Amino acid sequence: MHSQILFFLSTVLLASVHGASFDAVSAPPAPDQELQNAGAKRAEALAHYIAGEMVQNDGHPRQALNHFLKALAADPTNQEVAAQAAQLALLYQGRDAALQLLEKQIKANPQKPECYSNLVRFCLTNAREDNVLFRRGVTAADEALKLFPNTSESVVSAVRLHLALAQIETEDGAKTQRAKAAQILESASKRDGGDAAHWIDLGRTAQDVWPLADAEHRKERLPKINTFFEKALQRATAAHDDEAALVAADYFLMSNQLDRSLAINENIIKRGDNLDARKRIVRLLDAMEKHDESFAALVQLVQAFPKDVEHRRMLAQAYLNKGDADKAVLHLEAALQVGGGDLQSYLELCTVMSTSREKNKFHQFTQRAAQLYADEPRILFFEGIALNGIKKYAEAAALFEGIENKSTTDGTEHLDYDFYFNHGVALERSGHIEEASKKFERSIDLTPADKP
Repeated sequence: MHSQILFFLSTVLLASVHGASFDAVSAPPAPDQELQNAGAKRAEALAHYIAGEMVQNDGHPRQALNHFLKALAADPTNQEVAAQAAQLALLYQGRDAALQLLEKQIKANPQKPECYSNLVRFCLTNAREDNVLFRRGVTAADEALKLFPNTSESVVSAVRLHLALAQIETEDGAKTQRAKAAQILESASKRDGGDAAHWIDLGRTAQDVWPLADAEHRKERLPKINTFFEKALQRATAAHDDEAALVAADYFLMSNQLDRSLAINENIIKRGDNLDARKRIVRLLDAMEKHDESFAALVQLVQAFPKDVEHRRMLAQAYLNKGDADKAVLHLEAALQVGGGDLQSYLELCTVMSTSREKNKFHQFTQRAAQLYADEPRILFFEGIALNGIKKYAEAAALFEGIENKSTTDGTEHLDYDFYFNHGVALERSGHIEEASKKFERSIDLTPADKP
């Protein structure tokens, strides 16, 4: 179906283009004729691109190359098409043809750094031991740096090329190549301009040039990389770009500069509430072993974003750790109401509610859960515990007996010591002492050695 749609679109576009050209032969030139011609060329390029994608997906790459070349002839500005065509040209026409195609695109678009990056990436991808491609890649990278020194694409392409050369050079040659890569980045770090994304790109590339995993050189390398992310942060702050600011904060987190990361996230939420920043603050404070502050930050997060199920559950667990089952129940219930829940969610809440002081609330919840999961013995077991909690022992005993009888016929997992203890309680409190004693004895027999 996808191929049929592509074929239809390409056919319609090509037909419309050629139809327009036939009509234009006898028509007098209109004032906006150049605009019309440009539009027709773009439509023709799009049609051939779609047709190329179609035949390539159908397993005919040579035909795809023909369409991509025609698309470039109609519109030589499309870098994506050029990159695809170059790879296919390398396969079917050879290295020189592929290089010629990319160089032709540079001549057609001399003010676009992406064209140079296309050529550098092609050389990087396909060079291996091919010195011709490596040399051409170096030349293209140097040209791009001279023409476009303030674009991250030019800097990154040149750095990656020198790092790739370092992998195949001798030891001294490798040092030279890495030094060239470092020099390019150091020069870039001293320039002004560029948005947050520009400096983030450079910062990520800097981590390849100066790996922080090398503990011996970490101290001297860290400030070099920090420079890029601090500049990214300045521009993100000025542009109110929280997403970019979070990227910078994450760099400081991953490089174990926790205080800096914490300060960035706190500044983000001062400018306007941000769920992602609050999440990071909770985890940062916990990692810094400031557990009380982390708990307070978690409470604030849930107050600010009450529909965030993940952190509702985290807060419930935090209250459980503090021994406050009643507050844990409130947040688990809220998470269930907001996000819905499966059987496991209901069992989790039943487990917590069974330790809470809200006995009637526990019973109401188990009744609701039993309506949803009428054949689930674990839910029915909790309903029996709830009935014990509100002193409806006879009803609880009958429920436990039904569960036990069912377990002997449907092959469900054998009932454990906890079940028999609660069954015994229900029987004993409802006056069935002899039957209760048998359940208690059964509970004792099944009690694990580590739970005396």
